[in-house]
Amino acid sequence: MTAAALFDWDGTLLDSREPLLGAWHASTEELLGRRYPASVEEEERVFTLGGATLFPEITGSADEAERLAAVFQREYEARAGEVRAFPGMVELLEELRAAGVAIAVVTSKSHLRYDVDARRIGVEGLVDAPVCQEDSAVHKPDPAPVLLALERLGVPAVDAVMVGDTPVDCQAARAAGVEFIGVSWGGMFSADALRAAGTDTLAGDPGELRDLLLAERAARAGR
Repeated sequence: MTAAALFDWDGTLLDSREPLLGAWHASTEELLGRRYPASVEEEERVFTLGGATLFPEITGSADEAERLAAVFQREYEARAGEVRAFPGMVELLEELRAAGVAIAVVTSKSHLRYDVDARRIGVEGLVDAPVCQEDSAVHKPDPAPVLLALERLGVPAVDAVMVGDTPVDCQAARAAGVEFIGVSWGGMFSADALRAAGTDTLAGDPGELRDLLLAERAARAGR
């Protein structure tokens, strides 16, 4: 049976696009005198890589990266009220929990920012294992964070499903041996981009995702 559902955070469970971009723009303009991200390609990096990777990369120094991280956190917390769960996703987590499915979040976001988000949308008690930036030396698309989530849940890869909105989510899941469902409501990557990354199953809205997850559980139970 499907024993665990692993979710990406931003763009999958959480609609945080505007507060994230606002925090990036405000913090980089304040400290660097320029706006980052300033292109589609840079936005893709913001929504697939964590600050631990990007802060040193765009500042070029450990000290400046630390300062940027602090200002970014301030700006992100100032926008916490803009963060929302995608419609239907909290209810989906509740239904999965009621059905006995363990739940993990696998994100490149720091625990500090994850905690702000989780409190805001009211899912702290619904996530059994949040795996964040600090928990792994390497991040998606490497499978290590996915494998760590499975270890913490005590569930083998064959009994888990991962849900995400980016090609790196798909790559990490497949490398870990976990079935992957791509979702299209994150707004950054098209269905074609997800298919090109190896996604076999796509959900167009949270209701369709619910049907896929529960149908998958029922199918496995009947084997």
